[in-house]
Amino acid sequence: MKRPKSEPIIEKRLPSEACLSPGEERLLPVAEEPLPGAEAGLSSGEERLLPVAEEPLPHYHKRAFAHNYRAPFIYHIILKKREGVTPFGAVRGDARIKPGEPGCAFVEETKLGKSIAKSILNLQVQFPILQIYQFMVMPDHVHILLRVREWSEKHLDYYIESLVSAAGNHYSAKAGTPIEGKDIFQPGYCDKPLLLQRSLDCLFRYIMENPHRLAMQRQFPQFFR
Repeated sequence: MKRPKSEPIIEKRLPSEACLSPGEERLLPVAEEPLPGAEAGLSSGEERLLPVAEEPLPHYHKRAFAHNYRAPFIYHIILKKREGVTPFGAVRGDARIKPGEPGCAFVEETKLGKSIAKSILNLQVQFPILQIYQFMVMPDHVHILLRVREWSEKHLDYYIESLVSAAGNHYSAKAGTPIEGKDIFQPGYCDKPLLLQRSLDCLFRYIMENPHRLAMQRQFPQFFR
């Protein structure tokens, strides 16, 4: 009778080909994963402290670490506002009106929000290897649908850091208040490479309807508890 696959493997006793006495058996240990630090030559009985599991990354700072960020690809980028920084905009309009129709919800950008929007549009001018498909400046974060047209010598981080820096420079020039981009946005960003199962049209719609969803949450909070 076969043992169910879910049962743990136990030690087996088999006759050995070595010089054992008649009838004597040798215990064969079950294969185990090497202990951390074993390859480093720890002495017998010595222990190595294992690192504590890291906290999960915040929603706005998740990355696809196995992805090649120099490859031609389409990304959904999210940049989050720092605490204490003036909002990038304010939601106006009526959530009861269908997105795209007169009177629907939209974001009225502040001076800072306008500087960010201008910097996003300039990004593809500064770096022709990039193409901005869509973007939306929200009160406390920014969505960008960005395409890297061809293989790049630079990592995606380089272009996002350039955008952040440009936003700070643009706002400083317009407002007369010196500020660096790193003081506007939280460190890091979230990127979502466009996978085959995700439609580009769905991402367009998701980004464009962000103000509508936020307006819904504010006008009808009882539905989001």
